Amino acid sequence: MQLALVIDLNKCVGCHACAVNCKSWNTGGEFGPLTDKDPYGKEPCGVWFNRVQTYEVGKFPNTEVINMPKSCMHCRNAPCVEACRSDEEMHALR
Repeated sequence: MQLALVIDLNKCVGCHACAVNCKSWNTGGEFGPLTDKDPYGKEPCGVWFNRVQTYEVGKFPNTEVINMPKSCMHCRNAPCVEACRSDEEMHALR
């Protein structure tokens, strides 16, 4: 049983590797495919369980960008954790 993910937001660079690896696993994984509808069309639609939201905080000229990975917590061995290379900023606690 997975209890939580610990993510160091100071180390996340917003590369979206976690989201892309999750997407790849879910479109061809053991429970997939959860494919997209018209992925290259005008209005692509699909399933992204993991996403990274980016926020800018502060007032100019003292601003900072914060990347907030939001994981779905569905996987026992989450592919998003394996994909993270920001000095191991994401850890699964079991």
